[in-house]
Amino acid sequence: MTMVEPTPADPSNLRVSDAERERVVALLQTAASEGRLTLGEFGERSEAVYEARTRGELSLITDDLPASTEVDARTSHHQRDEHVGYGRKTGAVDTTSGRRYTSIMGDTEERLVGEISEHQRVLAVMGDVTLDLREAILPAGRVTVSGTVVMGTIRVVVPDGIEVRSEGPNIMGDVKTRVERRNAGNGPLVRVKVTNVMGDVRIIDDTHHKKRSRWKSWWGGD
Repeated sequence: MTMVEPTPADPSNLRVSDAERERVVALLQTAASEGRLTLGEFGERSEAVYEARTRGELSLITDDLPASTEVDARTSHHQRDEHVGYGRKTGAVDTTSGRRYTSIMGDTEERLVGEISEHQRVLAVMGDVTLDLREAILPAGRVTVSGTVVMGTIRVVVPDGIEVRSEGPNIMGDVKTRVERRNAGNGPLVRVKVTNVMGDVRIIDDTHHKKRSRWKSWWGGD
């Protein structure tokens, strides 16, 4: 009687573990810090990682990233004691460089696409400034938005799942952060450091921004 050997399972159909997902997220974090992915792409792919069920699905998420990135991700993982997240050095933040976005009794909306400086400056005096970072690339793994708002609004839009930190003096003003936190301390970081005097500071992710846009459209806003 001839024995029939079982057909080996296709590795791409094998179910993935949480540890495998975390390794892929670490790879994406390093790729974003190297400037290979925009903030939006990082957010979208990170979400896809946690939705993936098989190794084949995970492979599709990173098939356009170089193999060396995986090595870099492992190296960065062992260097967390020296850095706060990937590509983020501790210490004082230099806010003297970078472009400045100003609105005085008006509206300024900027969608930053591609590689941007580590520091962005804003000034809103009885006006609104909106910085959209969803298509930005952060070679250093972080960006600091610093500045002042006086009786106006500063709004920073980030992709879903991006870590954000808000700080700065708030004098009779309002500061609200509407983001879904994920991978705190390990991925790209958006830091908002604003002096707020009787104004509004809003940090919102893609999901909340779309809800706000639909609400404005329903009411006939711009």
